[in-house]
Amino acid sequence: IVEITSEPAALKTDRADVSAQLSDEQTSNLPLSLDRNYQSALEIVPGVSEPSTVGSSFGNPNGSLISRINGQNERYNNFQLDGTINNQTNVISQTAIVLPADAIQVVDVSTNAYDAEQGRAAGGVVNVQMKSGTNRLRGSLFAYNTNSAFKAKNALTGIESPNTNLNQFGGTIGGPIIKDKTFFFGYYQGGRDRRGQNTFVAVPIAAYRTGDFSSALGSYLCLLPVSAAPNRVVKTSQPNSCPVGSTTLTVMDTAGQTVQLRDGQIYRPTATGSTNRVAYAGNIIPQSEINPAVAALFNLLPLPNRPGLGDNYEAAGTFVQDREDFGIKINHNFSANTTIFGRYSYFKSKTADLPIFGDLGGPSSGGGATASEGPGRNDSISANLTHVFSPKLITEIRFGYVGVHITGNNPSAVGLGNSLGITNTNIDDFFSATGIPQIAISGYETLGSATTLPFDIKEKSYNIVNNWTLISGNHTFRFGGDIRKLTLDKFQATSSNPRGLFTFTTGPTGVTAVSTQTSATFRPAPLTTNANAVAGFLLGMPQSVRRTTVAQLGGYITPQYFFFAQDRWQVNPKLTLNYGVRYELYPYPSGTNPGDQSYYDPETNTVLISGYGPNDDRINIKTERGNIAPRLGVAYRFDDKTVIRAGYGISFVPITLNTLANQNFGSQIDLQIAGSGAAFAVPGITLTTGIPAAPIIDLTSGVVTPPNTAVVGVVNPNQRRGYIQSYNFTVERDLWGFVT
Repeated sequence: IVEITSEPAALKTDRADVSAQLSDEQTSNLPLSLDRNYQSALEIVPGVSEPSTVGSSFGNPNGSLISRINGQNERYNNFQLDGTINNQTNVISQTAIVLPADAIQVVDVSTNAYDAEQGRAAGGVVNVQMKSGTNRLRGSLFAYNTNSAFKAKNALTGIESPNTNLNQFGGTIGGPIIKDKTFFFGYYQGGRDRRGQNTFVAVPIAAYRTGDFSSALGSYLCLLPVSAAPNRVVKTSQPNSCPVGSTTLTVMDTAGQTVQLRDGQIYRPTATGSTNRVAYAGNIIPQSEINPAVAALFNLLPLPNRPGLGDNYEAAGTFVQDREDFGIKINHNFSANTTIFGRYSYFKSKTADLPIFGDLGGPSSGGGATASEGPGRNDSISANLTHVFSPKLITEIRFGYVGVHITGNNPSAVGLGNSLGITNTNIDDFFSATGIPQIAISGYETLGSATTLPFDIKEKSYNIVNNWTLISGNHTFRFGGDIRKLTLDKFQATSSNPRGLFTFTTGPTGVTAVSTQTSATFRPAPLTTNANAVAGFLLGMPQSVRRTTVAQLGGYITPQYFFFAQDRWQVNPKLTLNYGVRYELYPYPSGTNPGDQSYYDPETNTVLISGYGPNDDRINIKTERGNIAPRLGVAYRFDDKTVIRAGYGISFVPITLNTLANQNFGSQIDLQIAGSGAAFAVPGITLTTGIPAAPIIDLTSGVVTPPNTAVVGVVNPNQRRGYIQSYNFTVERDLWGFVT
């Protein structure tokens, strides 16, 4: 016997917003992502883009996905869990808690012209409701496995990647504590991710590491008369074989010999003048000129395991992540008029995605820039009290809390940079105690750990919501407020690497052209290759250096205030009007400590420091108070099967206009020095001297003149918050009783 059941198609006859719901049946049965994240199903809602990942596995260990709604920035979305805050503060496009699909009752998604009650969003509003217990005890168990043993081998790789094995398991249970009075619902989900992965990168070949760049030499250069301009340069594959009428171009080498000018030649750097440098004899740098720190680094860096100069090293490894996720919800009925529920959700992770070069860093075996290891933890609390004073007057009070703590270590040896001979690298502090500076060589994989490592980021967010409903005749009035406090403690270098960044390019070991082709004195510059950048590295002579010195660890506090009033007016059985207004107030963040924030004033060439001198903790930046957002909607029931709807609304961009992350000069000092041009190395700084830490600046006056080499941030103290105008016109028709 086959039984087919269906529910009547539901026409939305009293609202003008564009919205949709995902039921528990849909979230449980629709095809989801490998980790069964319900957010991967949001794309079935019209106007919602295909969900994608955001951040690293350390900054986003619970695998939160982002979606762009109606083309808006993913950070413009408002995520709620049981009606309270679920956005993170550090990366607000991420949700703090991603409920397991089996624990979800319904997902409400509003995408356009939503009621005045909905806000703190210029994209969409997504509210997830966790299941509640009933008088019947019931539960579920689940287990899912993804294993690469069932997949074909990658024919393009030369190294067998470790096995991928993803296990996801758990269950739910709910039922009565006191019949008809108190109920519970709980869930648990565990995840064990072992993901085999491999990546291809470029490392210098063995000959280059000893200073032998003879294989990098290319064509021989000849020069035709001025009359041949702009095609005066002729290249040949053999020496002394220039065409008749052309001149053989020559250069002096370090052995005192005159040799023909060639592409790929390595030249001894000079502090001034880049047109008449001396080429290394045989294109070989003597051992006596190789920087000792470079030799020590190459002893730890693996040799190529594939042919060629590019992508000549394949690394394989395993991404490891363990997740624990559980939550519980208690509902209690004090009476028919007063109900309450409380929910607690907990997520814990431990992630390891280690660098392919071990202590020397580099990317992870999956190619990710953040190669690290570290734990993470998210907590979330919701509480809701609903009281019915009378059939016409109802109030609801909600409290929400989100706590996030994510960490990422620099997985390297303590004091490694100093021990290899790169002095000034490892200072005994949180940011630079381990590892080496970043070393960027043109055309090759960057050594060292990411700028963002290590990090220790904590955030706490609270909100209190109080809404009232008053029914008077054919009017349903709703009004209320939502007050939030977001706190972020961000222990992370934000501008450049706290251990330093050495950049080696082709210019310092090449030569530049003399004059132009129409000049009788013209002398062309031979082509440089990435071998020239390796040569600069061997000599320990960077073209530029950069380093952030973290003098103060701090954070910021962001309050937010939202208020609304609206009316749903049932004009007649066919016509419903929804109208209201919303007011949003976003004060500029305040630092948790003096000096946590700053901004550069270009008119006076000074930096204003928060909490010091004449500056308040918001750096005297004004709070915009005119964020009034009207909402209007019309729904007309043409007949029993047809509804016409139209809506309009204004929504303000919810992201903070400016935060500590980029505006805290003095707390984080970014020093940047480059050679006098692309063809010159940084004077006075080599790999062995290291990059000096920027001097600590006295901020107590509140007004500081920055050094010329410092990177500072600028902000408009009178800036306005952006807003979105959204509107829609919809005709909805019931077809055959089960399709709309």
